[in-house]
Amino acid sequence: MKFRNMKTIGVLLVLLVNLVASQSALAVNPQDTLYSTNIDKYYNSVIVVEVAKYNKLLEQPAYNAARTSAKYKAWVKKVNSSGSKISSAYSKLAALTAGPSYTKSDALLKTYSASSLNFYATYKKALAKKKVMEADNTLLNDISVQIDAYMNAWLISYEQESIGANFSAPTTTPNIVFTGAGTGNLIITLEDKADFNQMALTITSYKLRVFRNTDIVKLVENFDSQVPFWDSTCELSDSNRKEGCRWTIEEVTSGDVYIVRVQASNSLGSGPWGAFTQTRIQ
Repeated sequence: MKFRNMKTIGVLLVLLVNLVASQSALAVNPQDTLYSTNIDKYYNSVIVVEVAKYNKLLEQPAYNAARTSAKYKAWVKKVNSSGSKISSAYSKLAALTAGPSYTKSDALLKTYSASSLNFYATYKKALAKKKVMEADNTLLNDISVQIDAYMNAWLISYEQESIGANFSAPTTTPNIVFTGAGTGNLIITLEDKADFNQMALTITSYKLRVFRNTDIVKLVENFDSQVPFWDSTCELSDSNRKEGCRWTIEEVTSGDVYIVRVQASNSLGSGPWGAFTQTRIQ
């Protein structure tokens, strides 16, 4: 029996490329952002990439060459070089100082990294022997099973803590976009911007306040006392948050001026009212 279980581990790692992501710029604590950025740097950019190369090396015909041959020795040198890069990245992951939001997942990461380091060191020793040893294959299989369990435990915990680390009450609002010219309707939609990401902030609702043909100076000076033309609240959930909210004011009149303001909320609270945005119906 020849051991090639790294192929399986490699597939699992590749699946994590889009799951283990660095935090957005909306993260509350810079230590959390630095930690998450380094996870992305060493895990996605080094480990995932290098494991794919490692797997391809294990599929080369030299794997089956005589272990005393120059062909096999040259191949082992390439495998060990790739394995050293992976091990170095795991060592750097294990040495990271966790951000305050990642204490639980970091402990799991250290366990997962230690098991991975053990695997690569054991596999390197196995390849250096003059023949395939059944005991080595059994040991490597056992370690690979451990790695799979540790990796999944870390991933689940990291994803959960990442949500909390990126989470804060909204401190700004989305862009307000007006469309519908020539249709007799005014369509109001909200769009993300650099400092506002609806998904990252897990927005749960928007309050929209619309004024028609109102003096904007009076609105700025005494917003709360002004009677709006239209008030609306749009509720969001996990199922429709990606699509966001859209409002339609029907049968608008040419020449009318609509002034709009929006406020975003999530489970941690409501943010401030955004800037006044206006449009004139053509």
